[in-house]
Amino acid sequence: AAELEEAAPVLHAVAAARSNSLDNVLIELFGQVTSLGAVYNDAQMVGSRAAALACAITATTIYRHSRHNAYPEIRSCIQRILLMVPIYALDAAIGLQRAESQVPRELIRQAYEAYVLLCFLRMIILCLGDVSKGKHRAVVQTARLGVGQYVILCGVVNTLFAYAAWLAGAYHDGLFDPADAYPYCAVLQFCSQSWALWSMVQLLHGTQRDLAPMRPVLKFMCIKLIIFFTWIQTVAILMLESVSSLGQVSLWIEKEHRQTVSYWWDFFGIFEYSRVETLRSDAWEELEVRNQVGSGLGNFVLCFEMVAFAILHCYAYQVSEWDPKCADCAGRRLSALKGTDLEQPLLQPEGRRRQGGR
Repeated sequence: AAELEEAAPVLHAVAAARSNSLDNVLIELFGQVTSLGAVYNDAQMVGSRAAALACAITATTIYRHSRHNAYPEIRSCIQRILLMVPIYALDAAIGLQRAESQVPRELIRQAYEAYVLLCFLRMIILCLGDVSKGKHRAVVQTARLGVGQYVILCGVVNTLFAYAAWLAGAYHDGLFDPADAYPYCAVLQFCSQSWALWSMVQLLHGTQRDLAPMRPVLKFMCIKLIIFFTWIQTVAILMLESVSSLGQVSLWIEKEHRQTVSYWWDFFGIFEYSRVETLRSDAWEELEVRNQVGSGLGNFVLCFEMVAFAILHCYAYQVSEWDPKCADCAGRRLSALKGTDLEQPLLQPEGRRRQGGR
């Protein structure tokens, strides 16, 4: 206990140094000079509110599905897919507050991406019914293989390996060094993810006519765009951190240098005086500043992107598609679609399934 009491002031001093590390950095915005720490605090507040809005929109959509979606297995898949937005939004909001936990959060997010793709494949197979065992058997098997390897390699193996390497200090995000684990994990994720997305595109291309009532391409694009935009954003941030200058935007640190001026003939120091000079240094040359600015900017943009994707999910995963009371119910249209051999129990409303079981 005594050791903890002695260490407490040191820990508080370290936390204060981290929180105030950007206060000494100055930036000129809209003709006014302000501290980067103040700008970062405003970004935290605005970004957190945007993340909360995205979570609220998605929570409303999930609640409506739980009330009106009469197809339990389809409903379960959709709700798990919709949770992708709150996970990304909360990840970005936490990243604005705690930049040091970026790597574990990104690994958890990547693992959930694989799980979401698996849920989407499950929903497609449920909607196909017996057709997945007939004329579309080949593309379904290809999709299962592609998504399965993505879940195993990226969702499990790559996540655990990268986390273990990060704990050992051998994983640094964005560092393409042969001695670091990051480039190997990045190559594995890129290859595995490309295979999975290619197999899903082949599946949707081969089954688009049978699945037309549920608009599978739009639903898949919502997932793919989130993965694609976050990947592009990560690459852009890494490129930003690697540049030597921000162009018209300048970040600098002002330090006061006190100098004593004296004359050789003034033996008694009567005419001696002190002069204070303000020296500017480029803050972008400091690695810590580049990492904090890059991480904060990426999380801030991601908060607003999730608001847009939450609204897009409301349109892509409409509750009316699975509500038997609505005329455009996709479940009823899929069951009545001519030329298909759908497995009816999987697409019957929950109430009718219970009556049939009696």
